[in-house]
Amino acid sequence: MAPFDYYTSNLPGNLAKTQQNRSTEAFVQEIEEKTTLLHKLGYTKDQVIARLKANISWEFDKTWTDKNPSFLKSIDKVVTAYFKKMADKRD
Repeated sequence: MAPFDYYTSNLPGNLAKTQQNRSTEAFVQEIEEKTTLLHKLGYTKDQVIARLKANISWEFDKTWTDKNPSFLKSIDKVVTAYFKKMADKRD
């Protein structure tokens, strides 16, 4: 037994999965917001993708996790969709 009760997680049922999904949604939203900002700053699509992937790799380095986060795969899709949407607009 752990010396303190709060050392042991006691989440009911599928709450842990629900929280994981919410976390992933928050990171994808952050990717969308950073894509918008970097586009407005004049970065190209390839530069945005490279920068976001580097940021995520730094944030989720091997210090505390053994695998890349699931949302890392969505960077290409999110950035490409944003730049396609913006290509159809005029200033």
